[in-house]
Amino acid sequence: MALISCPECGKEVSDRAPACIHCGYPLSSAAPYADFRPITGPNRFTVRLTARPAYPDARSRTLRALMKELGLSREQGIRLLEQARREPVPLREGLTEEEALALLEVFRRAGAPVQLVDGAVPEPPQLPSPVPGDALTFTSVVFATLTALVIWSLLSLLFTSLFG
Repeated sequence: MALISCPECGKEVSDRAPACIHCGYPLSSAAPYADFRPITGPNRFTVRLTARPAYPDARSRTLRALMKELGLSREQGIRLLEQARREPVPLREGLTEEEALALLEVFRRAGAPVQLVDGAVPEPPQLPSPVPGDALTFTSVVFATLTALVIWSLLSLLFTSLFG
């Protein structure tokens, strides 16, 4: 790891840092795509299942399409649908554009949320997915607000009685 001088503030920072730790100046604007290697040639397309279909009838049609188009067993198809709940799953890679569009149409007709990915184009950086149960609910916000008001009242009462 080498140290470089920040062009904005002049202080030393790591050459691997995306931004200066002192002033926040961005040091590498190409950082999100630095390790992207484009896939060239006609067989650069991928079809991905981006989520599990929301409705039971769409799930069953998608499962039948997985079994027919990809040759998966029922158990493999169910596992793939469960995996798609957590992250996008590639259905088939190395396709020509025509093959990819045809497969995409089959799964869209089945009601599956699918996506066509061109290997020659970098994908934008993805935000991390939220952890289930980690978000604040309405009840927890109301409880936190009421707790803060009670603490404020108690502190006011304490300071009034001590320094009153």
